[in-house]
Amino acid sequence: MLGNIVRDVAAMFGVQMTPTVMAVLVFGLLILAFPSLKTNHSTRLARKRVNEAARERGEARQRLAQEALSLVAKNPVGQIVVAEEAHKLGLKDTAAAALKLLTATGKERDEVRRLRMLIHPEPPRFAEAEAAAILRRWESGLHEAARAQLSEALIRWPDHPAFEDLRGLLAAPAEGAAGEGA
Repeated sequence: MLGNIVRDVAAMFGVQMTPTVMAVLVFGLLILAFPSLKTNHSTRLARKRVNEAARERGEARQRLAQEALSLVAKNPVGQIVVAEEAHKLGLKDTAAAALKLLTATGKERDEVRRLRMLIHPEPPRFAEAEAAAILRRWESGLHEAARAQLSEALIRWPDHPAFEDLRGLLAAPAEGAAGEGA
């Protein structure tokens, strides 16, 4: 297949190649592509290890997570993949470790910033912003998540007036509140 592609590209430029020259050219292209192929393979294996770690518990989870991190130790793109996959699967320690490796490389600064916000989100600075976020969750049907977020907000801002209306709203049964909004 690769030989056909090389032959077709050469033919577009009017170059006729003997089979030996074509084989050498294909072999040379494979040697040039080898580092990228190796990096992609290690990244794919690391993603697989993270998925396996999500299904395991205890020492087996830690071993698989460590394997995933070691597979991408020198690969910033792989570290991004491991951090995102681990975060998506709820492996916070693994995601944080991948983010730490990525930060140490000094590369991919935009990705480091994005992953840091994803893995370690900052709490809202204003009670009004938190109240608006809770209301958006409630209105989108995430009633239990909204209740949990309100509980955390009331710990941080126990007597803030921004939450007065929400206290009554979240105390209502979920079915009745969903029917009223329709």
